[in-house]
Amino acid sequence: MYEVPNTVKEIVKDNTAKYLYCEASCLIYEIKVGDLIYEFPIDVSDRKDIGNAIFNRTHKAITLMRYINKAIKAQTLRWR
Repeated sequence: MYEVPNTVKEIVKDNTAKYLYCEASCLIYEIKVGDLIYEFPIDVSDRKDIGNAIFNRTHKAITLMRYINKAIKAQTLRWR
């Protein structure tokens, strides 16, 4: 069973997402929550999904909540 240690609300509340690297058309961002570090991908190859979005080095985590939810659903949200 894929269970995330924190809720999405806990992950995004008052946090910043930081860009790490790009791999296979995915931007990888991280968010620190207490002692955990979450990493999630944003697939930039799908222009219908991304449109003309701008991805900066840092974002308020809540602005990327859509992609965090997608990562949870696809089981690609990682933590350590």
